[in-house]
Amino acid sequence: MLDGNPWRIDADRIIVGGVSAGGIGAVQVAYLDESGEIPQILYDDTLSIGAIEGNSGWPGYSSVPLAAWSMSGAIGDTNWIDTGDVPLVSLHEEEDGVVPYGTEEVSVIGIPTGLIASGSSDIHRRLDNVGVPNCFFSYPGNGHVGYLNYDLENAVGRVASFLADVVCAQPIACGNVALDVPGVLPNAGWQPFPNPTTGTIAVQVDEPAVITLSDVSGRVVLQQRASVGMIELDLSSFTNGVYMLRCVGAKVRSARVLRQ
Repeated sequence: MLDGNPWRIDADRIIVGGVSAGGIGAVQVAYLDESGEIPQILYDDTLSIGAIEGNSGWPGYSSVPLAAWSMSGAIGDTNWIDTGDVPLVSLHEEEDGVVPYGTEEVSVIGIPTGLIASGSSDIHRRLDNVGVPNCFFSYPGNGHVGYLNYDLENAVGRVASFLADVVCAQPIACGNVALDVPGVLPNAGWQPFPNPTTGTIAVQVDEPAVITLSDVSGRVVLQQRASVGMIELDLSSFTNGVYMLRCVGAKVRSARVLRQ
């Protein structure tokens, strides 16, 4: 490495991971690792930049990670996953409306793209079928990485525990079963209604909070302070599409709202 590796980086213990789009990228890095797996539409462009390994980076060092982690990520084709590939830990919500939980067409603000992707559930199934070590934690709910709002410590802990086992060459101790979240999820009973809406939505607020509504670009289009009680928001002047509603008080809650 450059300057004799002053940071003492172990090139054999590099892990790739991310959340949402980062998880999607991490999964492709881990499993789109053969020239024959490159989609035909990308074949010429990929060859022009050096095929799988590319023309940049560190010649002489492998691009294969030791392991991968993904929070609500997806892969273009589960057939890219083969026996002997790197282990993965993944988390996903069962009714995620942004990144597919299983295998389905991807849509953007409700518009079909024609692209098919497979989320964590089907990635886990393929990993099991070809014998690649993995852990999969399936959360109930229809949010997108909403579990980070109420189960952050446990979610990060599950990833860290899995990766510690891999790095230390220990047997992986997690169970590949659906996660049992005790009690009522914090977002339960908080969901805005009606949803979808053609105008007004209502939401129950149980503590002083700031409510914000953002469009798909992340731009805040509505913000107001709220006290305890039923709050109504008027979306009748907004364009049709998907918005993210957040309620920030002692707890942070979020939900997707469809204006149609």
